[in-house]
Amino acid sequence: MFTNIGARGQYRLLVLLLIGALGLSACEGTPGNPASSRPAGDAGGIENFLAGYWQRPLAAQGKAPAYFSALEASLEPGSCAACHRAQFDDWRQSLHSRAMGPGIMGQLVNMAPHATDEHQDCLRCHAPLQEQAAGLAGALAQAKGGVDTSARGPDSARALHEQGLVCAACHMRGYQRYGPPRRDGSTPDRAGTLPHNGWISSAAFEDSRFCAACHQFETGDYALNGKLLENTYQEWQASRYAREGKPCQSCHMPERRHLWRGIHDS
Repeated sequence: MFTNIGARGQYRLLVLLLIGALGLSACEGTPGNPASSRPAGDAGGIENFLAGYWQRPLAAQGKAPAYFSALEASLEPGSCAACHRAQFDDWRQSLHSRAMGPGIMGQLVNMAPHATDEHQDCLRCHAPLQEQAAGLAGALAQAKGGVDTSARGPDSARALHEQGLVCAACHMRGYQRYGPPRRDGSTPDRAGTLPHNGWISSAAFEDSRFCAACHQFETGDYALNGKLLENTYQEWQASRYAREGKPCQSCHMPERRHLWRGIHDS
């Protein structure tokens, strides 16, 4: 190779090849290109995990293992608080806990109780558990029959669908808990005995694509003057934070807190 050119020519050719290679690598990391937000070493594993994890509508949890305690089998955020008090207290202050506020409920009450596909236009993000969808359908049926189903009392007395994006919506599938690795990067020992059968760890929980499941509408979804009503993930992709390798969680969940502070907080 390069036998027909002199040493100086070989040097120039190598320089040009190096410049070309650098240019290609820069293109792979440009904002808006999925490669720019893909963690090192990820060969689509996170995308594949999330495609199944956030497939809508979510499947029902099914039947809890017989050996689960009442707390372990509960989908109530208040039950999680028995051990995860700090996370619960943060969540209760967040907009996620109020995702099923009067604005959303005001739209849902005009829908037929059996129009579950139509309900999903809202519930898919605001209260995505299948158990929440069933609770809403029952509440709408009661309301149509003249029964007052308005929320009263503390969180523990509210119906599950009224509590918005609850802990289980992000962390439970089929009564199996999921979450990020421990802070030191370790994962649970499957041979050990942990409450609620421990948890399955995934790097997806520290990746912006996890948030995109709700915070990014697809082309053709609801838009105003051509702008998607939920376009946060693509806006992040075009930002310097994506180029710097900082996912959504680095700012909105510092130290893994569940406050999700943002532009709507005063």
